[in-house]
Amino acid sequence: MSDPAAEIDIHIPLPDAGAVSAAEAKALRHRIGTALRPHILRRLTALAAVPDTDNTRIDRLELEMRLRQLDTYDLALDGVIHAAEPPVPAHEMPLDLAELDRSEARASARAALFFSPEARFNVHGPIMLAHAAALAERLLRPGEALAMLEAASFSRMVISQLRLTVVDLDSAAARGAREAMRAASISGRFALSSGRRLGFYGVQDHRRPVTRTAWINRAALALVPPGFAHRAEAGRFHVDMPAPKAPVAPMDRPRALMTALDALILLMMSETIHDGQTKMLVALRNLPLPPGLPERLLAGRRITFAPQRQKSRVWAGDIVMMPTELSFGDGEARARVFTAETIRPYYQLPVG
Repeated sequence: MSDPAAEIDIHIPLPDAGAVSAAEAKALRHRIGTALRPHILRRLTALAAVPDTDNTRIDRLELEMRLRQLDTYDLALDGVIHAAEPPVPAHEMPLDLAELDRSEARASARAALFFSPEARFNVHGPIMLAHAAALAERLLRPGEALAMLEAASFSRMVISQLRLTVVDLDSAAARGAREAMRAASISGRFALSSGRRLGFYGVQDHRRPVTRTAWINRAALALVPPGFAHRAEAGRFHVDMPAPKAPVAPMDRPRALMTALDALILLMMSETIHDGQTKMLVALRNLPLPPGLPERLLAGRRITFAPQRQKSRVWAGDIVMMPTELSFGDGEARARVFTAETIRPYYQLPVG
């Protein structure tokens, strides 16, 4: 039986984006996002795994050229769609967990995910972590709460919905989970207020592309100082986070985690620390999740970023990974964020 994906015509003609209705623009963007772009990205990933020949180079150039055309066209469609129907901000988007399967020590679900302005063609790390936290809360016992994101790793570009699994790491259900975590697109663990630890991992289901799109997280933007103001001192960057002018609307812990990370990444990924390259979040360690997050962690505090440039290392090919230590306020709460930079565009990075 032939593979239906192999029969996709990536050069199918598309109408003038300026001459379509909002409904037509939505249908066109859905076709690009669920068929054309995922198909091209998977073909590029496959080509990267075979010997480099004249034919593979020609195929790669053709695919990359078409993808750049589609990305430009997609932006034009967004203008048509947003003019008629502005998207929901990221912190107000429903965290869609379908096909929930839960026992006392294990929960799994399909996370529909969504794209955002920070990651238009692959899913932003904080969005995935919000869904993982929402699923982890299904395993909380009375009186428990998520207390810390002990670890999170992003090993592949995510373009499809995730089959997320959360397990109690002290249970029998965890025995097979550790191997699965190593092969997943995202993995990590939460520490709970009770001392228990929950591991999580997500595997992409390429039969189900991501179809939802959110607007920028305004709650995160409201937390950062105007112009991302900072002060540099001996290789460290100090950011005095303003106290909120008005109370931030209450949000659940998963969205609060996403918002806190969005605010931190907006600061880290700005030109105050990194040069203009393709930037990726690849890992997190020991991020506190206090009650009242994100205000309790960020608002009115001094956040210090200490890039560990001497510890930068090549991760894969020309991708350079660097850890950055974060301290919050009095410095007792510390976290570590690993970012990566490459001169390659996003479509030359592997998808899971």
